[in-house]
Amino acid sequence: MVDDDPHFRAALIDLLSEDGFAVRVYGSPGEVPPLETLDGFALMITDYEMPGENGVVFADRFHAVHPGVPIVLLTGYGVAAIEGALRARGFIHHCNKVFAIDEFQVLLHRLADGGAGEPDCAREG
Repeated sequence: MVDDDPHFRAALIDLLSEDGFAVRVYGSPGEVPPLETLDGFALMITDYEMPGENGVVFADRFHAVHPGVPIVLLTGYGVAAIEGALRARGFIHHCNKVFAIDEFQVLLHRLADGGAGEPDCAREG
């Protein structure tokens, strides 16, 4: 998971850990080790707006090295603001940071288990 907001990151770590996920956490794309050295990911969760490199650019780089790993992009700006960039990249699933926890958990488990189904969180805040 890559997110620069320490409070949101801590809450999401708790949620994911309680839900059975092992979580690796980075505060920005610049903190992530070289992507070629990473393995064992069931999925990648990244924030959109971060210092240095936004989540879409990071997702592009991550996907180039790990094309089989689903990517969930979180945004506090609303999906409509970045819809064009997301539409051009079918490999990015997205959720507004105001999401229904149960729907988010279902999405993550479905993606981690190799499923597809509904690609995104149904609610925007």
